[in-house]
Amino acid sequence: MNQGLTFSAKNLTQFGESASYPPEFCGADVTVRRAVLSDARAIFDLYIRVAHEAPGHLFREEDEVTLDYIHNELHNGFHRGLGIVIELDDCIIGYLNAYTSEAFCSAHVLTWASMMVDPAWQDRGVGGMLLEAYLQEVRATMPHIYRFEMLPHQSNQRAIDFYEHHGFLRESEAVAKIRTAEGTFESEITLVWFNPNFSEERLRIYHAELDCQL
Repeated sequence: MNQGLTFSAKNLTQFGESASYPPEFCGADVTVRRAVLSDARAIFDLYIRVAHEAPGHLFREEDEVTLDYIHNELHNGFHRGLGIVIELDDCIIGYLNAYTSEAFCSAHVLTWASMMVDPAWQDRGVGGMLLEAYLQEVRATMPHIYRFEMLPHQSNQRAIDFYEHHGFLRESEAVAKIRTAEGTFESEITLVWFNPNFSEERLRIYHAELDCQL
């Protein structure tokens, strides 16, 4: 995946949900690849669009998102995790990034995930393609990862159903962890996917790499 994976519209179903793809996909190339720092501006713009359309569903609200924040998230993904994007005709329409802690005790856990799909492309199978590509890459290249967490708000039932559909298990509820813009509290739901290709040996190697970074 380092070189990017390019799929034509006719074979997108290998990563997509059981949904029809839009006519705009016909004849277009869709690229699934690792995110790079030069994507920061496009990801920032995508975050703003999604936060505006669905306030309260992302970790930060529209007025809290900065380019520095996106740069920092990408940096963490480069060094301690994985970030991927979906491009349609050179426009980023999907983004998923997560990374581990620097602490050895939880270095096997991908968390602090950000996942978003351009509002114009939601309900068209793009989210499923993005998540399945991400899980495939973790299975193939990140055997030091045992656990991958998604942490939607309790009110975002659509996201909870989506993650469960893709194999995540509902594990716990953190009551009143989220403070909403309206001044109320709501729970955060922990959903977990476990990597079937986890390797204790590769985790020890990752621990050594983290030690070198400290």
